[in-house]
Amino acid sequence: MALSGARIVGGIAKGRILHVPKNVRPTTAMTRRVFADTYRSEIRGARILDLYAGAGVLTSELLSRGADRSVMVERSRFVARSLCRNLETLGFESRTEVLIMPAHKALRVLCDRGDMFDIVYADPPYAEGSALGVDSHGISAVLNVAGLFVFEQRTQTESASLDEFTVEWSKQIGDTKLVAYRRLIELEMADTDG
Repeated sequence: MALSGARIVGGIAKGRILHVPKNVRPTTAMTRRVFADTYRSEIRGARILDLYAGAGVLTSELLSRGADRSVMVERSRFVARSLCRNLETLGFESRTEVLIMPAHKALRVLCDRGDMFDIVYADPPYAEGSALGVDSHGISAVLNVAGLFVFEQRTQTESASLDEFTVEWSKQIGDTKLVAYRRLIELEMADTDG
């Protein structure tokens, strides 16, 4: 099994190296740093859903920086083995659950269980395109009212307009673009409070 490495850039596991299978594209260190610095206060204590976990680099970064718990979805058993090894190496296995299934199926399972999350992060293989293929209703069903949905995509891909969501923040980082969405219901509630 050919492996490369990715280093945790912040928090209690800073400097630790995770093993990444060669066919997996982990979220870059700069992208993780920008996201974590921008949403620092929301990450602390958060429940995270990582829909395309790969080797677990992004979620390990967020757990290192104070996220409370995480559900990580990875459809490949081969890649999930690296993911589980990385969680054990960091001592995060008790704070995580790994679901080995496609993202759309995981959303149904989590919705049926009544699981709710503060941050949902989707970083599908770039070949799969933009957020247009994302099940925004499924995400909305597992995202807390004040929650954040983050989509990682190629910079050349246009940000999608998703039912029930509006773009809160977008940032280009090298050949990656992060787009953070908020549920419209939260924005409507904020407008009536003011």
